Amino acid sequence: MESLERLGVSRIDIVYCHDVEFGSFDQIAAETIGVPYEYFRMDAVDTAIDPFGGTSSSSRITMQGGKAVYQAALRARREILRLSGILLEADPEDLEIEGGVVRSRSHPETTLTLAELAKAYIADELKVLGVADNIPPPAKTDKETGQGEPYEVYGFGTQVAEVLVDPETGEIEVAGVWAAHDVGKAISPLGVFQQIDGGVYMGLGFCLMEEIVQRGGRMANPDMHGYLAPTVADVPDRIEGMIVEDPYSNGPYGAKGAGEQVTVPTAAAIANAVYDAVGVRFRQLPLSPDRVALAIAKAGRERR
Repeated sequence: MESLERLGVSRIDIVYCHDVEFGSFDQIAAETIGVPYEYFRMDAVDTAIDPFGGTSSSSRITMQGGKAVYQAALRARREILRLSGILLEADPEDLEIEGGVVRSRSHPETTLTLAELAKAYIADELKVLGVADNIPPPAKTDKETGQGEPYEVYGFGTQVAEVLVDPETGEIEVAGVWAAHDVGKAISPLGVFQQIDGGVYMGLGFCLMEEIVQRGGRMANPDMHGYLAPTVADVPDRIEGMIVEDPYSNGPYGAKGAGEQVTVPTAAAIANAVYDAVGVRFRQLPLSPDRVALAIAKAGRERR
């Protein structure tokens, strides 16, 4: 505790490691243990000691990583109550944690702060209160057909795009995108809306301009002069995200995650909107102005 006091810390910092989604993990841990959100901080990830985490797929962060945080927080809560029961000479089953304070249900005046708990039990800078991992179930697929369930959970979403198309130049302006996505449970609604905005932005670039050009097995446009990416000028005037919550039984508080599924539908929605506007179906991306203008001109000649 002396080392904590030298650092100006008057409470317990509950620390865990992971790579992203800081806010959601903090919220899950705070809700589960019963301590203020600001008591948590993310520690740096060290690949020299962290085990292999598997592929970057299937809602690994909020759903899988969040489940590990949830399970570790449950164990930490039990350990806090056990240690508090010893200090307060009370049955841990009679204790509760609220706002970072341990309190007896039968004797509400009997309380213990986490700082007092730390002073009693922590002789060095850190004490492990709870550790857990979350291993997704093995893939259920047929080796011959490839059919089955390769991932633990699937997210679902739909998007609608409104576009303006100049048939002479082939230029496409995306005026708006409406995106509804089932995320199980939105741990951080603001974070989900931000992911929707970012996913639409990425999908727009994939649809309209981003293209790897290869010649002789080499990338011919390896810099931002040749590989075009959208800027703020290309972002639609309106992106409206809609959160759908259909809780997943094995996710933390029902969460599924909102990563890949937000990016996938954007290009299809834009391409379908272009078809609705000019009557030409495109099956190759990106929808660059020259490709669009030539296809519209060709379709016009064929109609004549």
